[in-house]
Amino acid sequence: MRLRNQGGRELGRLGNLEDRDGLDGRDGQEPDRSGTRREGSAWALTRLTGDRQGKGRPGQSRTEPGTRPVRSSEQVWATKVRNRRGARGQVPARRPQGSHGQCGEPRTGTEPVSSVTVRANATELVEFNDTVSLTCSASGSSLFYRWYNGSSEIAASEHVHLSDDNSNLTIFRVLRSDRGPLHCTVSNVISNGTSQPVFLNIS
Repeated sequence: MRLRNQGGRELGRLGNLEDRDGLDGRDGQEPDRSGTRREGSAWALTRLTGDRQGKGRPGQSRTEPGTRPVRSSEQVWATKVRNRRGARGQVPARRPQGSHGQCGEPRTGTEPVSSVTVRANATELVEFNDTVSLTCSASGSSLFYRWYNGSSEIAASEHVHLSDDNSNLTIFRVLRSDRGPLHCTVSNVISNGTSQPVFLNIS
């Protein structure tokens, strides 16, 4: 889609603005040639670009409210900025370190993550004998779950089973190394949250 100023003058396409807008990827930065689309009053970008140090394009504010660094696979909203000639648009204020960051288009109506909790069906267990099930719950929409033992992410194996949506974790024939702290993280395209840790007493 194209941007126009208050007088109706066409300024160029968002993500590939012409030089008169001061956002054409000069100063050693590659222009963003990806598509954008309109959702309500915000732009959703499908690709982020910038220089290898993760600096913003000319005219972007790194302290603009609501901006933040993004991971290469994370989905983000674009943020309103004003370029050096006064034209307004919505582009990412920063991009991740290294190569291009890929961004999908967030769903409208997504609710933020909140109230992330973990419950275990038992915490007093016998090593090599007992099985424990843990459930991660949270409020929000389009949720994605991950489990951790300390700082290590837990993956499915013969010893561990994860439900289809990853919200339930089952550990078979527990080991002392399964004591924890066990916690889950929950995320969607607009926010994330982490539960309080759970410790298992394994004798």
